[in-house]
Amino acid sequence: MKVYLSILIFVFLYSGKTAAQLSFCQGELGPPIFNEDFGTGTTNGPPLGPQVTSYQYVNSNTEDGQYTVSRDMQQLPNWHNTTDHTGNTNGKALIVNAGFTIGVFYEIPINGLCGNTSYEFSAWLLNTLDGNNNPCPPNEIPVNVRFEIWDETDTNLLSSGSTGNIFASGTVNWQQFGLTFTSTNDDGVILKMLNNGVGGCGNDLAIDDIQFRACGDVTGIDDSSGNNTIEVCEEDTPTSITITATAQTSVFNSPEYQWQQSTDNSTFTDIPGETNQTFTDNTIISTTYYRVKVAEDEANLDNDQCNNFSEVYSVLVNNPQAPTSAQTDFVICDGDTVVLMAIPQNGENISWFTEASGGQPILENASQLTVENIGEYFAETTTIEGCSSINRLQFNVTAGSIPQVNDENITICDGETAILDAGVPNQTYLWNTGETTQTISVTEANVYTVEVTSNDGCTAVKTITLNTVPSTNITDVTVVGNSITILVDDNNSNVEFSIDGQNFQTSNSFSLPATESFTVFVRDTFGCFEDSRTISPMDIPTFFTPNGDGFNDVWQLRGLETVRGIVYIFDRYGKLLKTISQRPYIWDGTINGQSLPSSDYWYRIISENEVTTGHVSLLR
Repeated sequence: MKVYLSILIFVFLYSGKTAAQLSFCQGELGPPIFNEDFGTGTTNGPPLGPQVTSYQYVNSNTEDGQYTVSRDMQQLPNWHNTTDHTGNTNGKALIVNAGFTIGVFYEIPINGLCGNTSYEFSAWLLNTLDGNNNPCPPNEIPVNVRFEIWDETDTNLLSSGSTGNIFASGTVNWQQFGLTFTSTNDDGVILKMLNNGVGGCGNDLAIDDIQFRACGDVTGIDDSSGNNTIEVCEEDTPTSITITATAQTSVFNSPEYQWQQSTDNSTFTDIPGETNQTFTDNTIISTTYYRVKVAEDEANLDNDQCNNFSEVYSVLVNNPQAPTSAQTDFVICDGDTVVLMAIPQNGENISWFTEASGGQPILENASQLTVENIGEYFAETTTIEGCSSINRLQFNVTAGSIPQVNDENITICDGETAILDAGVPNQTYLWNTGETTQTISVTEANVYTVEVTSNDGCTAVKTITLNTVPSTNITDVTVVGNSITILVDDNNSNVEFSIDGQNFQTSNSFSLPATESFTVFVRDTFGCFEDSRTISPMDIPTFFTPNGDGFNDVWQLRGLETVRGIVYIFDRYGKLLKTISQRPYIWDGTINGQSLPSSDYWYRIISENEVTTGHVSLLR
C-alpha cells in the first residue's frame, strides 16, 4: 500500500525498544570528528553519491526504495509535518522510504580516527508516519534499522546494534541511537545502516545529525582533602598543592596522562614532564587552573580528537588590589576636617592605617575617613576571606596656608569715597557687597567684611568698620562779661575751637580779646570741615547807678553802632521788662517811667552775627 510523507517536529526522546547491543559512551565525549546534518536550505538535495546508497533519489513524494534530502519531512500526506531534529526551520534530513529488500541503504567511510581509541557513533531517527493519520494498522511495518561499524578493510566488524521496532507515533518522536567501539589503527572505519524491515505500508524514516566522537573516562582531580578548589591569600604565597587524577568511569584500560595549567581557565598549556597520575606544584604565586589530558594511548595525548580532559582544579590566589581614589592629596585648614574616600575595586572592605604596612587599623569596614590632623593615611582592601591588598593607597594631608588679615576702623569725610583693601594679594575674595576684587570703593558708613581664601582653600574673614565725619557748623557765639562761648551743631563730637585760626583747643570757651572785632573758628579733628564767624565785641557795663550824680547813671551798650541789633531785658524770674531795638542802646533803669529797685537784671543781645547774654546790676 502507498504511504505519504510529512514535515517533522523536533522532539528529543529515546526509544524504549532500543536493542541491547546499542550503547552510548559512559564517559567523557570529545568534540565531533564527523558530523553529518545534511545541510540547510529551501530546495531539496543534493543527491547522495552512488557509493553511499543504492536507493533512488527523488525530489519529492518518495516511494518505496526512494529517498530525498529535504527540510520538508511531509513527503507523503500521512507523514508528520515537522522540522529536522534540531528544530531549524530550514534544516534538512535524509528521508527514506524503505525498499522491499532487507539490506544496506546508507554506507560511508569515517576517516581521521586515532588508533586504540574508544569512540561513540550516534544518529537521530524518526518514524515519519503520523500515528494519528495511520492507514496501515494492523499491517503497519515498523522502522527497524541496524547500525554496523567495520574497520577500513571492511573485513572486521567492530560494533553493531539494531534499533528494534519503531512504530508510528501520534507525536513527533525523534530518537537518538548510538554504538561504542574501539578503533584498531589511525585511519578510519566504515559506517553502514541496514533496513531490517521490508517495503510496504510503513517503514518510512528520517535520519539526522550523524556524529562520531572520541569517548574517554570522566576524570576528577582532588587534593588530599578531597577539594577541587582552594583559595589562598597573596601574602601567603608561594603555596603548594599535590593533586591526583581519578577516573570516575571505566572506558580506558590503562590511561595515559599529561598535566596542563592555565591562568585564565580557558587557554591551557602542557606542563613538561608531568605525565603521572599525581602532580605537585610548590611554586604557585597567582591564580592557576590545572587539568589533565587523558588518553588510552600515549600517542593520542597530543591529538585533541583522540583524548579528553579532566575537570579543572582551581587554585584561587586572592589578590585584592589597592583601592582607588579621585583625590589623594588634601590640605587641611586650622580647625577644619577633611574626608578621605577610598573606592574598592571589587567590592571589598576598606581598612585605614597610619602606616604604609603593618600596624593596627584606626578604622575598619569604612570607605571614608574623617581626619582633622595633618599626616599620612593609608587605605587597604580586605576580602571577606580575610585577604588584604599587598599595597595600600596613600593619602597626604598637609596644613593649608591661612591668609593673615587684620581688622580695620576707617573714618572718612562725609561725601568722600573710601578704598577698602582685603590686605592680602593674590588670593580669592568675596565681600559682603558681592564683589570679588581685592579692593572695593564705598561711600556709606557701614561694617564691611571680606572672605579671603588662599590657593590652599583656607579662608580668613577681615572686618572693616567705615565711619563718616559729618559737617560741623557754628550755630551761636555768646559773650558773657569777658568770656566768649562758641556753640556748634550736634552732628560731630570731634571738634576743635579757635579765636585766632592758629591755636585750636577742645574747649569752646575763651577770654574776650581786647579788639574791636575778631573771628572765631571751628574745625573737626579729622580735617574734614571748618566754619568761622567774625565777631565785633561790645562794651557791656556790668552795673550802673541811676542816682543823678552824672556818673554811670544809665546802662549804655557800645559796639552796636555799625550793626543792627536788638536788646531784651528780663527780671530775675525771666519776665521781659524792656526791648530796645534801635540806637542808642541805653536803659535808665525804669519801665514806663517807674524806677526799678536795685537788683540784677538779665539781658539777651541779638546782633547780626551773634547772640550775647548776661546780667547787669542796678544799684541805687
